[in-house]
Amino acid sequence: MSELNEQKQELPIKTSAKFGAFAYIVGFVTTIFLLLIDSEVDFSELQRSGAEEYGLLNFFSHMYSSAHFVDLKGSGAGQEETLNIIAETPTSLPELMYYAVPVVILFISGYYLIQKYGANDEKVAAKIGAAIVIGYLPMALITRYVFIVEATNLGQTITFAPELTMTIITAVIYPVIFGGLGGYMSFTEE
Repeated sequence: MSELNEQKQELPIKTSAKFGAFAYIVGFVTTIFLLLIDSEVDFSELQRSGAEEYGLLNFFSHMYSSAHFVDLKGSGAGQEETLNIIAETPTSLPELMYYAVPVVILFISGYYLIQKYGANDEKVAAKIGAAIVIGYLPMALITRYVFIVEATNLGQTITFAPELTMTIITAVIYPVIFGGLGGYMSFTEE
């Protein structure tokens, strides 16, 4: 509570951005960890399928996007197809675990942001927790564009990427709701 103003509290923009970006990275790494310990996920299948362009980092990124209910969109040769890569990937861990990763990480981030920064009241705490969207949204957009995959098969180029509209929507809604809830809960426990 060291930065707390007595009258009107301002949002800690830089701190919120850092917490949001860090939350995205931690969620991404946690998803990778879950995939690595999941006995059903067959990484060698990516190699055998002839999708050398796809690669593990793309797979990890698309799994984390799917954890936000963002479908992977494949387009090319005049056709489009969408799929939820979590639902399509055989896993020994419950699918719910993958979907819970961003929710839990964002809640914890909002919670600890208030522990570090403080708040005047529960409404301000919720706003500050929700402000982690400032760092989370850019990270979601960066990874969405960095991990676009273009594969050529039989002379046809196919592009795979998380759906842009849903990426934006979920990268705003998730941190606002779950970061805000974490901030609110942190304040009410003080």
